[in-house]
Amino acid sequence: MQTNQVTKDQLTRWVAALITTVDDCGSAPAGVLYAGFQTDGMPHDNFTHILGVLVQGGIIKVQSNIVTLTAEGRVKANELNAAIAKAKG
Repeated sequence: MQTNQVTKDQLTRWVAALITTVDDCGSAPAGVLYAGFQTDGMPHDNFTHILGVLVQGGIIKVQSNIVTLTAEGRVKANELNAAIAKAKG
């Protein structure tokens, strides 16, 4: 699968947003998450690639098209939320 070219900044923003959004919601349908990312210009192949990497990395689980965080994913979400709060001042 070839993904569309994106910048490191876009990729970082999308990964952080996906992890923190699922953390905020507890779980979310993959299609609803993708619909939100479409507004930021994310092509579908990038979305499925990011999901696959996060599943392989043990950060998220996708079961029956529902995305949830693993224990490691919750740790990463806490770290991301702390970094976001610090950056906001």
